[in-house]
Amino acid sequence: MSYELEFLPVGENTKSGDAILFRFWYDAKGETEIDQKVCLIDAGYAENGEKIKQHMDKYYHTSTIDLVISTHPDLDHIGGLTYILENMDVKKLWLHRPWREDIINGLSDCFKDGRVTDNSIKNKLQEGLNKAYELEQLANNKKIPIEDPFTGLSEFDGVITVLSPSEEYYKQLLSEFRCTPEPVNEDDKNIITKTVEKIKNVISTIWGVDNLEENPETSAENNSSVILLLAINNKKFLLTADAGVPALHMAADNLENMGLSANCADYVQVPHHGSKHNINTKILNRIVGKCVDKNSKANKRGIVSASKIDDGKHPSKQVLNAFKQRGVNVFKTQGSKFITHSDDISQRPDYSTAQPFDFFDKIEIEV
Repeated sequence: MSYELEFLPVGENTKSGDAILFRFWYDAKGETEIDQKVCLIDAGYAENGEKIKQHMDKYYHTSTIDLVISTHPDLDHIGGLTYILENMDVKKLWLHRPWREDIINGLSDCFKDGRVTDNSIKNKLQEGLNKAYELEQLANNKKIPIEDPFTGLSEFDGVITVLSPSEEYYKQLLSEFRCTPEPVNEDDKNIITKTVEKIKNVISTIWGVDNLEENPETSAENNSSVILLLAINNKKFLLTADAGVPALHMAADNLENMGLSANCADYVQVPHHGSKHNINTKILNRIVGKCVDKNSKANKRGIVSASKIDDGKHPSKQVLNAFKQRGVNVFKTQGSKFITHSDDISQRPDYSTAQPFDFFDKIEIEV
């Protein structure tokens, strides 16, 4: 099969986000729109929706999207999807709907306030995740079928498969969402809110040594991200959205349950725009591999959806080095499109060859 996978630039200045297009052909060589299947994974901010349509008009010559996937409800991922559903022919939507009765049943028991009911939680989720709720209503009005993307859901005869979250894990995360009340266990709200100023030091790096936190934390919303495996032409692509360490371990578990190696992916999306809060040494050793010799040829590729202007955090140099020393050549968007494709597809004339990050000999760390 012929395929193209491309990451579109999202956000202005120091704002990052995700908008990923994937298309493939079952039979025809990838130079025609006949029989193509198109998938859109997130659509950045609200203003990115129209840009995605323009991009598809120019290169795909179609307004049809066979599958739209919303990985999680953060605005830098879901914002542009309203425009997409309103202005394009969408055949199917994958969207988490936490306000569903079977999802919230008994959830009120997780909160301190005894007055909280499942119905009040439902209302809070619909209000707090209003963009996702509006997307559901829009899809219903347009009669677009919706499925909740939990572990094992797949499409196109297994070309796209959900690795995480499971429905059970997703339910556990809901009590930690920002829009829900205070949980019974206050520690459950694992959202990063620490504002303690830390001292920053510039250090020299050593190949083979990760300068990563042992137990990084990210938000429950991020860990609810849909992690996907794309499998085509004996190539595997791991798309991680904003997932953190526990969610990535769940994805690795499910790869192994499928009879695959946890580090089977030829191509890995760097989680959460390269944030240091989403990975550690243990999970990288598992889903990418252990550090390789410095003179070894890179055998994997990575992509980071990063803001046009580097804010020093997205992507983190610590994270980029950690991928680089595991034999991964990491490429960035940072205001540019990035595409990878099967060998039978010609390079677009208005595109140039991307260059990966080099290993950073010096980085700034917080202590």
